[in-house]
Amino acid sequence: MALRDCPVTPKSCVIRAKELAGERRPVLAASGRMTCVFCCLISENSARWIFRGPTVAAFAPLDPLAPGHALVIPTSHYADIFDTPPEVLAETMALVQRLSGTMRTALKAGGVNILSASGPGSEQSVPHLHFHVVPRWADDGFSTWPTEQSQRRMAGDPVIQLANAMAAGHAA
Repeated sequence: MALRDCPVTPKSCVIRAKELAGERRPVLAASGRMTCVFCCLISENSARWIFRGPTVAAFAPLDPLAPGHALVIPTSHYADIFDTPPEVLAETMALVQRLSGTMRTALKAGGVNILSASGPGSEQSVPHLHFHVVPRWADDGFSTWPTEQSQRRMAGDPVIQLANAMAAGHAA
């Protein structure tokens, strides 16, 4: 779906995008269609842009986890990793890598955390593919690594199931 096809309402888009970005949730527009906060930011040029290209962009979130925290997104609307064409995903990840390197040199970060969620079972908060790139330092005092394990149990060995499905060429 191209940006022009994303069901945003241009009027008051900037205000709604700023409100919704803080709440981290999609909402229905007056038309009854879902709005996309990130598409609003792109169409109204209302973010603090770190980089803007024709296919991918990076911007600063309203409530950063760390100094320099950024979100990397495709500029066309794709809901998640399952919806994104491989070539767009490749460009998105190339920007994640470039931005990560820049954080290491320009911000003297010791590393980065790259966080993303895709699909309703993953706690994805905005239905537009995005990657959080969070610069990290040894003394920053927080963790972005999960501290708990999933309670989900499966019949059989999931590693064998995945290996067999990959070998057979199965995709979701």
